[in-house]
Amino acid sequence: MNTRNLLLEIGTEEIPAAFIPGALDDLARLAREHLNGAHLTYEDVLTMGTPRRLVLCAKNLSDRQPDREEIVTGPPAKVAFSSDGKPTKAGEGFAHSHGVSVNDLQIKDTERGPYTVLRRIVPGRKTVELLSEFLPMVIAS
Repeated sequence: MNTRNLLLEIGTEEIPAAFIPGALDDLARLAREHLNGAHLTYEDVLTMGTPRRLVLCAKNLSDRQPDREEIVTGPPAKVAFSSDGKPTKAGEGFAHSHGVSVNDLQIKDTERGPYTVLRRIVPGRKTVELLSEFLPMVIAS
C-alpha cells in the first residue's frame, strides 16, 4: 500500500501562547481518533503551532483503507431454506436485498442456531475521500 504525508496548516487569529499547547493536543487527538476510526494507517501524528498557525502532520499515511470482510446475518437457516434445501421467499428476499444470488449465501452456526449469512469483501475507500469528510470536523473542533 502506498503512503504519503499529510500536512494541514490552519491560519488563525492571534491565539494566546498559553492556549497553543492545549489546542495542539486537541488537534492531534482528534486527528488520531478520525484516522483510527477510518482504519487508516500512519506512522505518527505531529503538531506544531505559533500564535497565528496550527499545523498537523500525519507521516506515512496510507493512501486508502484496507479492504475488509463484512458478514451480514440474515434469517435463520430453517426460515431461509426449506427442508429439502431449496430457498424460500425469505432466503430469496435476503439475497435480493443485498444484490447477490441465493448461491452466494452460506449457513453459519451461531449461539441461536444455524443462520443464513452473506460474506463479502468491501473495498477500502481512498484516503482523500475520507479526509474531505472528517478534516472539516477536526478543524471546526
